[in-house]
Amino acid sequence: MKSLLRMAGGLLDIGDYDGATAKFQEVLRIDRYNSAARQGMERLEKLRSDYYASARDQTRAARFAQALRKAFSGKG
Repeated sequence: MKSLLRMAGGLLDIGDYDGATAKFQEVLRIDRYNSAARQGMERLEKLRSDYYASARDQTRAARFAQALRKAFSGKG
């Protein structure tokens, strides 16, 4: 079980969220009360949430910049 948790943590560290999820879930199938796996899943969800928020902000900034370019170029 420790090797699964180490693997899940490593996958999480390199940004392989799907792989980390699979390993944490594998641990939880063996021991549904495993606190390390549960904490890992919580950390994973926070990282995913942060990633999606960052991606959303990036998209908004790009659209805003595009709108500004259009507005000040006289083409739109």
